[in-house]
Amino acid sequence: MATQVTYVGDGSTVTFAIPFVYEAGDIDLHVAVDGVETEFTLDNPATARITPAPAIGAAVRIFRKTPFTSRDVVFENSAVLSDEDLNRADEQIFRRVEEVSDDVEDTKQRAVMAPEGQEGFTLGGVEAGQVLGLVDGKLVGVPNNAGEFIEDATAALQALQTLRDEAEGIADDVAEAGAAVAADRAAVEAARATIEDDVNTVQGVAITRQFYPGARGDVPQGLTGATIGAAGSGGADGSYAVPLSGGNLSVDAYVRVIVAGGAVAAVGVAAPGLYLGDSLTIGTVDLSSIAGLTGATVNAIGGYLVASGEFYYTDHASDDEQVARFQNQANVAVEVTPSVSFLKIALARSYAEAAQAVYDEFQSSLTRGFNALAERVEPLDNGAWPDTSFGAARMLSPGAFDCGGADSDIEPGALISGWDVRLQLLSGASKLTITLLRCALSSPYINDRPTADAGWEEVIPPFDLTVASLGLTAGLPAGQWENARLVFPEEPAAEDGYAYVPVIDVKDGSNASMNFGRGTVVIASGSYSGAGRKQGWAKLFGTDWNGLGGAPDHAFYSRVLQRQVVDPAALEERIEVLEEAIGSGADPALAVDFLWPDEFCATEGRPLSLFLANSASKRIDRDSVVFSLGSLAHPPKHSLLREGAGMLEIDTDRVGSTIQFLARKRGEKNTRYVKTMPATIVPWVSAAAPRILIIGDSLGQQVIAGALAQNLEARGASPQFIGTILTSDWNNAGGNGNGGANEVHQAEARGGKALADFTHQRVYDPGVNSTMRPVAEGGEAAYLALTAAQIVEKMSYNPFLKASAGADSFNGYRFDLGFYLTRFGFPSPTHIILSLGTNDLFQGLMGGYTTGLTALLNRIRAYSADIEIILYHDAWGLGPQFEHLKEGHYDMQVAAANLIRDRGDSKIHWLPVGLFMSEQMGWKLTVSGTDTDTGLATAGINIGEAGEVHPAFANATDAEYGVNVAMAAEALASMVVATT
Repeated sequence: MATQVTYVGDGSTVTFAIPFVYEAGDIDLHVAVDGVETEFTLDNPATARITPAPAIGAAVRIFRKTPFTSRDVVFENSAVLSDEDLNRADEQIFRRVEEVSDDVEDTKQRAVMAPEGQEGFTLGGVEAGQVLGLVDGKLVGVPNNAGEFIEDATAALQALQTLRDEAEGIADDVAEAGAAVAADRAAVEAARATIEDDVNTVQGVAITRQFYPGARGDVPQGLTGATIGAAGSGGADGSYAVPLSGGNLSVDAYVRVIVAGGAVAAVGVAAPGLYLGDSLTIGTVDLSSIAGLTGATVNAIGGYLVASGEFYYTDHASDDEQVARFQNQANVAVEVTPSVSFLKIALARSYAEAAQAVYDEFQSSLTRGFNALAERVEPLDNGAWPDTSFGAARMLSPGAFDCGGADSDIEPGALISGWDVRLQLLSGASKLTITLLRCALSSPYINDRPTADAGWEEVIPPFDLTVASLGLTAGLPAGQWENARLVFPEEPAAEDGYAYVPVIDVKDGSNASMNFGRGTVVIASGSYSGAGRKQGWAKLFGTDWNGLGGAPDHAFYSRVLQRQVVDPAALEERIEVLEEAIGSGADPALAVDFLWPDEFCATEGRPLSLFLANSASKRIDRDSVVFSLGSLAHPPKHSLLREGAGMLEIDTDRVGSTIQFLARKRGEKNTRYVKTMPATIVPWVSAAAPRILIIGDSLGQQVIAGALAQNLEARGASPQFIGTILTSDWNNAGGNGNGGANEVHQAEARGGKALADFTHQRVYDPGVNSTMRPVAEGGEAAYLALTAAQIVEKMSYNPFLKASAGADSFNGYRFDLGFYLTRFGFPSPTHIILSLGTNDLFQGLMGGYTTGLTALLNRIRAYSADIEIILYHDAWGLGPQFEHLKEGHYDMQVAAANLIRDRGDSKIHWLPVGLFMSEQMGWKLTVSGTDTDTGLATAGINIGEAGEVHPAFANATDAEYGVNVAMAAEALASMVVATT
């Protein structure tokens, strides 16, 4: 029609075309939805907008209705008749006629009309004298007999009244009975739910404590594992405890399902449930509770919950206050202890917890004792202590050390004072007999097992240290380690060109050797790299060295203790320089360099603490350098200027488009070290939705993921983390376990791993815990099925590696981001955050660091030129153990910063978050005492990686532990927002 149009609503469309003309204003334009006029707006003269959208099926009518209560033009006598007035007057009439015509046509379409030329119409089946009646939804002819209508209606009304009375009576009876039944049902349901909850809770707890109710005649069975059948898509990311449906378990079992990127990424056992009998039916995994997930299947695996040969508890034969101890003997339940008291079990667990507390205190005391000996001996680090056992056929060594050459472990002339060892002793061990041997590096016997009769010479004859005097425990279970310091009775000076190794023989009370029956066994040392050094002393001894076999509870690991001998001549020369400077009134020049980033990024309204001393190439006295920073801002902003010897606080609301850092050494009156960099200040509130892939070591795994997510989410951002490793699995199974936001995110960061492991520059060695192997193509499901309890094994796999001999390949593989994302169904990340380099430094792999970093960046860019890449390095706490690596840490950052700068890629960023971290606070401390008068505690930083390298998490007793993590996350979050 010319003046109206009708549409049918679909529940989402809000704009509708206007196909006819109307007056320039909208006074004559109307919209009705289902016959009711509705408010609307005009996007343009040809489009009307209705909000909210009309419902599905609603009739949307847009029509013109020209006002006709008055004339648009009134002509007067003697007035000039213009064409404009005549047309306007005619237009009003014409438009109204159009509308009336359209109304008539609309009415005709809905009216019942007689054929043209007739005065009435004929209805088939309607006889003369009948009237129209509605019968079964149709108009038909019915007799025109009012009396019959009244009689029929009266009878129908009486019958209806009778039925209504009967229905009301029945309804009253039903309501009365229903109320009683409902009350009884509610009480029964509440009691049943309470009983079921109590039973499931008690049985679930009991099963986790190896108590299986009713398992006297059958070895308990249940859920032992799960596999991914199909990953599916569209699911809400998260961790779910999914019940089994069907099956014949008497206690419910649950499968842990991890959904990432909308698909099932990993599965495991959340609760094993319980079945007793000979015909276990495990049931199926019901994924319907996971919102949006389609096409996914997970297979449950059933079996015996107690392995053959293992023990469990179950009901006593007759006494409710006792339990019985059974053993699974070839899947047959055999009672071995008929009566065990519940009280004894509870006490045993209490004793175990108390023993652990005593053990922890002993370890702390031992650490303090080591610190007390620091004046006599300095530990020379030889890599990190191992955190887990290393496999059934691996023995680690007390260490073997070279003296001399570019890769020397010990400087010539240093006094070898002993060894720090971390070990596990067999049950029955009584003492350690120790001998120090050496062999010239040029000797043909250097490749033989070190024994005094095979070309190696004794430096220190055998001497004994008892297990008791060392504070050690014989018979610790696998996975538990003890530290001890083996101090030698004399301190031989290390001679250039020799390798030194201690021979440690563990003996029992009858003086018999316990080292696999081989007598004195030299046990191979940790990993080395570089020219002139060994890839594990085991390989130096021959390829069959690992064939010694044995359980890991014999394993050793250690570091050499040495005293550095000061060269008197060099000392005198240094004193003369200082005296000359003091005598002249000038400050002595400080030999130190500084490294600052090429860009600065922060958040408005969020002041930052800047520790510029952390940018120095070595530890410096805060008073030895004056640091300044400044930023010129334009009104209404106020410019920023700060100066000091320690920490400088940046008011981010006063930062302009650039910021300048400056340092002046106290001994250099007129020399400044200056760097000016662009500054980006982002708003606090952000709607960014970055997809973040973290690749790195424990600093990324334990420290950054959760804190970064927490910061971004607080801003209003919606980050999605990508990865096959859950930070919760590592922290709960082998890491901090402090809980909180840091333990619920996905990443590809792995504790102890180096850049060389991600690029495969270092090949997998089952005896070296930090190395990684490829995930075989087609082995993705088995890899993802590894549970939190198997996290150490899972982290020994590198999911990025693809077989290749092309560019950036090492040892037959190369890092392939696209291959990784496709095989696990992950979306393309917007940001990749790299935390790599620290373990390369610790493990002597820096020779290949820039080569590996170049290859890694090349392969990311081969996949996408748009991904923002952030390589960050943090600070270290001020402690003694890694101080000698401080300059190496600085050199590593210089190499990374220069490499990134030379690439000229604006989407690759180097971020030294260590600039925002204190070297004093925010590290895990051990309190040694508290002054009763002042209430001040005396504390020292925890020696080792846990205290000096890993920033601490906040915890219930000391929230300020987490300040460094929070500051690092703030810097990273600002850059993520700025680059999203």
